[in-house]
Amino acid sequence: MFKARYGTLYGPVDLYKGWRPLTFITVFLGRRFFVAMVVGLFADQPLLQLMLTFFLSSIVLLWHLLWWPMENQRQNILYLLNEYLYMTCCVCFLGFSLYNATPEVRFETGWVYTAFLGAILLTNVTVMIIEMCIGLIQKCRERIALKKFEKEREKRIHVALVALGHRKDETVD
Repeated sequence: MFKARYGTLYGPVDLYKGWRPLTFITVFLGRRFFVAMVVGLFADQPLLQLMLTFFLSSIVLLWHLLWWPMENQRQNILYLLNEYLYMTCCVCFLGFSLYNATPEVRFETGWVYTAFLGAILLTNVTVMIIEMCIGLIQKCRERIALKKFEKEREKRIHVALVALGHRKDETVD
């Protein structure tokens, strides 16, 4: 009942592991709220913004490691990888700040940052494609099993009707 009503709020969170995984949405949205607050309050201090954002992501990463809230291990690992890459991107932003005066290093840092964003995108798209393929394979297996079951059921019904004398003995393949 709960999952049917509120399931989209919790996405792949395992709702049957107790109350702690249900706090995932609070932790997830709370981190976003605090990051927005940090960006707004410390607009003129980019180093403090990066440090606080990194600290908030560390808290979320530790929470996730403690409670392992997703439905399966693959989703938990993907979430941890995304969080780690997000934290790495926060550190890469230091290269774009005024603390790095040389344009050459900023250019190189930009390519590193682009590589991390590409890794995040590639990882998520790959996992999405793998999840879709696994789902399609499971659906195909279910459909094949259902067809075999229906064919076997038709044979049994025919044998029962022949035994009762309601039909002639015709072979059914």
